[in-house]
Amino acid sequence: MPIFQISNSKLTLIGRKQVDLEKDLQTLTENNLQVIFGLEFVSGSLNREFCVKTTHQDFYIDTLAFDPEAKSFVIIEYKKDKNFSVIDQGYAYLAAMLNNKADFLLEYIERKGTSRKPNVDWRQSKVLFISPEFTNYQQSAISFKDLPIELWKVTLYVNNTASYEQIKAPAAKGSFVDIAPKGLDTPSVTKQISPYTLEEVFARQKTSPRIRDLFNKIRTEISSLADDIDHAIGKWGVIYRKQYKTFAYLNPRTQEVYGRLRLAEIKVPTKIGYRRKVHDKEIFKIALKTNSEDDLPDVLSLIRESYQKLSSESNT
Repeated sequence: MPIFQISNSKLTLIGRKQVDLEKDLQTLTENNLQVIFGLEFVSGSLNREFCVKTTHQDFYIDTLAFDPEAKSFVIIEYKKDKNFSVIDQGYAYLAAMLNNKADFLLEYIERKGTSRKPNVDWRQSKVLFISPEFTNYQQSAISFKDLPIELWKVTLYVNNTASYEQIKAPAAKGSFVDIAPKGLDTPSVTKQISPYTLEEVFARQKTSPRIRDLFNKIRTEISSLADDIDHAIGKWGVIYRKQYKTFAYLNPRTQEVYGRLRLAEIKVPTKIGYRRKVHDKEIFKIALKTNSEDDLPDVLSLIRESYQKLSSESNT
């Protein structure tokens, strides 16, 4: 997609800049993981690349990141050439992680300088491929439902700007379980990585029918707020994101809906929002609780405020 600069109501095309080295792309991404994806940096070129030794081969992971909302590891690989299979390589990295969980936990502990083992949801593990360009074959290869592999196209421009665009297939052709490559240790991937469903969440939380209805009404309203809102179902609830960054997390408990919001204070009058007890760096300082449809206007007002705050952060 061409990008133009506006000057006196006239448009000037901004030229693209060639990516000379994969390392340049890696350094740029690692320095801005939180800004681009809302992820925490664990290891990579900024300290040292993480090597996982398996019986088949050694895997040198370009960037290891952690998703604090999904509680899962994210492997990021950078590609400048086009001659690679996103499915084969993606499965290989996921299998290496799921069969060597202790190595990943130890890497997190050492790199983060903590003695506490992270609470990891391995079921939401993911691999991101980042490249200046992907072939039509590679783009069509990801058109499967709930595939734990994502493609991100990066474009650099001569005016020192950059864009990160997720390549999404127009329609899912089936389950990613059906395309597991042969010859790899794929059972560990297909068995351990599978999408959560709302029915699982409701059952796990023992959510009452009345709260289920309330939760679904809130979800319907959120989906109509904007076209750029994505969601992911986790173990305990639903994560709502704009351009990969979370602005709300909703949890359907037994007799109430609980939520965390990307807000530091409450600006709108509400009877259901309150300040959470968190550390200063926590960006989700406001929570909400409701068990009544009468609270819907207040709930949606808070969620809308959280979405708008994230939008304003993205534009600065």
